[in-house]
Amino acid sequence: MTLELEQHHHSNTIRCEESDELDRSVRGLETLRESERIIAFTDAVIAVAITLLILPLMEFATGEANSGKEFFRKRSTTMCNFLLSFVIIIAMWIGHDVLFSRVSRLTPLVTALNFIFMLCVVWIPVATALTKYSDRTSAVCYALIIFTTRLLLAIVGSIVRRDPRMWEDASRQHRVFGRGAEVRSWIEVATWGLAGLLVIFGPLSGSGRYSFYFIVTLKWPIILAFTYCFPALMTDVSVIAGKGGGLSRA
Repeated sequence: MTLELEQHHHSNTIRCEESDELDRSVRGLETLRESERIIAFTDAVIAVAITLLILPLMEFATGEANSGKEFFRKRSTTMCNFLLSFVIIIAMWIGHDVLFSRVSRLTPLVTALNFIFMLCVVWIPVATALTKYSDRTSAVCYALIIFTTRLLLAIVGSIVRRDPRMWEDASRQHRVFGRGAEVRSWIEVATWGLAGLLVIFGPLSGSGRYSFYFIVTLKWPIILAFTYCFPALMTDVSVIAGKGGGLSRA
């Protein structure tokens, strides 16, 4: 009789613990919001930013330019900077899409950081327009906004990888939430930062200084080197593995 009472008490204790854990999980989810509208809004903001990039060229083409030859002769530098910023914004969008396509909910902090990310993106056309002055102040403005935008994306990624509540399927871990993705993200931040420093303080002047952004392509050999030398860092294992994880890989 005593044994049956102990078993019954133990069973009730387990049910209470499971119920408390479920309640905590539900309460945690109540503070999150659905990500679909935020992602759609971000996509719209990025699309507007890309559209704004072309306005200085459109203004010259429809106003000051007297011929196509004059347009290409006087605005060749502006076109190069337009293409650079276009590629950069597309790269930012790809990074954002890869991460958020596996996210279904957002915490207030991630939502706020995403709004700051959008603010930085819409400033990129302004910074691009300033590059026509070829002075250091314009270069600082451009390099700083590009680096800040990429840094924010890396910070958001780090937060999301450590909070399965935001994942599309918390029971299955996608590679985008793995350690390898985390390391690759911060390697990319480092290359953007190095390129920005060279743009500001490098030996080139004028519009030629922005060619240093091709340094960002060095991220690929660096990532390959890390994969070969530090394979444990570049795995798809979750960054929260060992902290109550037990997630299966997608």
